[in-house]
Amino acid sequence: MKVKVLDPSNQYQKTAEKLVIDRGNELGTGSVFDVLVAFAGTESTALGFQVAEAADRERYVLVLAPEGIQADGIRAQSKFLTLKTFNPQNLESILRDYLDKHRRGNLKRFNFVIPRHLADYLEWIPKGKNKSKSDFVRELIEGELSKDGQYRSNK
Repeated sequence: MKVKVLDPSNQYQKTAEKLVIDRGNELGTGSVFDVLVAFAGTESTALGFQVAEAADRERYVLVLAPEGIQADGIRAQSKFLTLKTFNPQNLESILRDYLDKHRRGNLKRFNFVIPRHLADYLEWIPKGKNKSKSDFVRELIEGELSKDGQYRSNK
């Protein structure tokens, strides 16, 4: 998962980026990210724009405001936007919990039609293989993706 960290004050940037990497994630850049972590300690129109744009693009956004500071311009009106207050003692736990919750990034729902015998097999997967149907299908697709040079050369 790619996580972009924005801290206009630069006070928490390095701490947040280190935690992102330590949790096994990559740092996102530009518009290439799955999750945006934004620190709202100072008024910043640019930060507000990036938060709104990320949520509009259906990227998960965590806006962090230091305790005692009101992030008046930010309103959590999207399922992709979370606003939390923090202090230096709980910053790491808030980040860790949020990143763990959104570890898979933004999943897309996909429905498909299959014959009864395939549906029966998929219904058996959670009991027989001890994994979810979604995880099973994702693993099959990931396996095919890793072998498909034609697709990878067009990306």
